[in-house]
Amino acid sequence: NTHNGGTIIDPDNSAALATWDASAQAAWFTAGTGTGCWVRLPNGSVDIKTFGAKGDGTTNDKAPWDAAIAAGHRDFITFEEDTFLIATKSTYTGVDDLSITGKATFTTTDLDGIFQFTGSNINLDGFKGSGDLDKTAWEALSAGNRQQHRALFTISTSDSTKVRDIKTFSSSQGVQLVTCTNSVMENLQHVGCFGVTSAGI
Repeated sequence: NTHNGGTIIDPDNSAALATWDASAQAAWFTAGTGTGCWVRLPNGSVDIKTFGAKGDGTTNDKAPWDAAIAAGHRDFITFEEDTFLIATKSTYTGVDDLSITGKATFTTTDLDGIFQFTGSNINLDGFKGSGDLDKTAWEALSAGNRQQHRALFTISTSDSTKVRDIKTFSSSQGVQLVTCTNSVMENLQHVGCFGVTSAGI
């Protein structure tokens, strides 16, 4: 195993953690040698702050989420006091058995949304999402292309998806499922122009 910036730590990594800007994050999340590393063993779900996420609503927390999922972690718990800014949309493919639960808020400045997932047995539960997506650009797309663009959270080509108790606030779509089978959506709330779309379920 090699340094992943969260659960396996190389004490010789020299990233400028005090600044925690994009350059420091890139250096911190560069894989190390694995020699002499410290290993954290999560007892259950992973708190993304283990990977350096700030949850303050102003620091871009995209890199910690990307690193944690790239490291193979699939079970995450979030907390109500946290707001995670994902400045540009993260797209994750083949993330089977992914679960993100808890009461945190995710927000973005990206017109294309926050997260897009493909994989089986994906579970999203309990958190909030916000972002001022580009409604005009979304309306200009053809009907077919609208199914795969500009939602805060998109799940596509998935089996056994569960989306529960998600609240979204945006000028476009909140949650979108595309070509998903055996899926469950319960108690989804949306404030904005569009809410939930389910294409090919």
